[in-house]
Amino acid sequence: MGVFEHLYDDNFSGENFSTHYVVLALKVTVDPDDLALPIAQHSRYRWQSIDVLRAAQDVHQHSKWYFQGKDVLGRIE
Repeated sequence: MGVFEHLYDDNFSGENFSTHYVVLALKVTVDPDDLALPIAQHSRYRWQSIDVLRAAQDVHQHSKWYFQGKDVLGRIE
């Protein structure tokens, strides 16, 4: 789906340094019953349509970027 970049002034550990993520977003087809998703940092997974995700107030903007058609390299879906 593309290459995405996220910059934060803080980080998950609470230490005093910024965070820079580079995400390679891939589209895959899976059976949700076969997944064993990690819960160390994320524990509230949910399945929803792209339209619902784009409109959701509780989905971070950086997550929405993956479904908006353009990555940081300027490629269009």
